Amino acid sequence: MMYVVVSLVEGSAVVTDCNKRFLSSLGYQREEVIGRQLEEFYTQPSKGALAERLRANVFTPDEGVFQAEERGLLCRD
Repeated sequence: MMYVVVSLVEGSAVVTDCNKRFLSSLGYQREEVIGRQLEEFYTQPSKGALAERLRANVFTPDEGVFQAEERGLLCRD
């Protein structure tokens, strides 16, 4: 399973960590991912869903919150 950890920064989900499977599946190096907005790795439909979740304040600041959802992701190439 791939995972990404994000923090909310000024209303955007910013990647703070991810696992090797995420990196290898999408063709990125860790330094290319950490600190970027999560939406940069999403397809257009998934970007819309992420924006809706952010507007609805679905993300919480609680540690250990896990949300398993299907998303469309963009490979580096």
